[in-house]
Amino acid sequence: MAKIGKSTAQKILVKWAADGSVTRTAGIVEGGRRAADLWAITEIDAEPVDQSDAAPAEATAAPAPTN
Repeated sequence: MAKIGKSTAQKILVKWAADGSVTRTAGIVEGGRRAADLWAITEIDAEPVDQSDAAPAEATAAPAPTN
C-alpha cells in the first residue's frame, strides 16, 4: 500500500491520464451520491526494449572540457 495523500494521488492519476498511461471512468450517481471514479492501466503496444543493445552510459557521455 502506498502512503500518499489523496490530493497527491489525484495529481499523479491526472498526469498519467494526460499521457495515456491510465484511463478514467467517472463514478455513477446512486442515491444522491456519486461513486468513486475507476482508474485502469492502459494497454500499450510497445516493443520491449532490449537492454543488452544499449550503449553503456560512460561510452555515450560527452568528454570533459579541458582547460
